[in-house]
Amino acid sequence: MQSSATQQRHVVAAAYLGWTLDAFDFFIMVFVLSDIAKEFGTDITAVTWAITLTLAMRAVGAWIFGRVADRFGRRPTLMARRAALLDPRVRLRLCPEPYRVHHPARALRHRDGRASGASAPR
Repeated sequence: MQSSATQQRHVVAAAYLGWTLDAFDFFIMVFVLSDIAKEFGTDITAVTWAITLTLAMRAVGAWIFGRVADRFGRRPTLMARRAALLDPRVRLRLCPEPYRVHHPARALRHRDGRASGASAPR
C-alpha cells in the first residue's frame, strides 16, 4: 500500500493534468471559433458568449460543490458532480444549434459550467 504522501502527490498531479488538458481545450478552441460559427450557422459573437457563459459559471460551481463537499464529504459530492455533468453534456451534444445566444442551449451551458466548476480548486 502506498503512503499517504505518495497518494496526495498522485492526486495533485492528476488534478493538475486534468486542469491543464481542460485549459488546452479552450485555448485550441480560440483558433477555430470562425470554423465553429460557420458550422453552426451563427456568428463568432454567439459562440464566444456561449463559451464565456460556461467559463463564468465554473466559479459558481466550484463554490457550490465545495460547500457541499465540506458538509457531506468528497466522495458523494464527486458522484453528484458526475451525475450533474452528464445531463447537460449529453443534451448539448444532441442540440442542433448549441451556440445560439437566445436558445434553450444557453441554460444547458449554464448547468454545464456549474458542474464543470466542481472539479476546479477553490
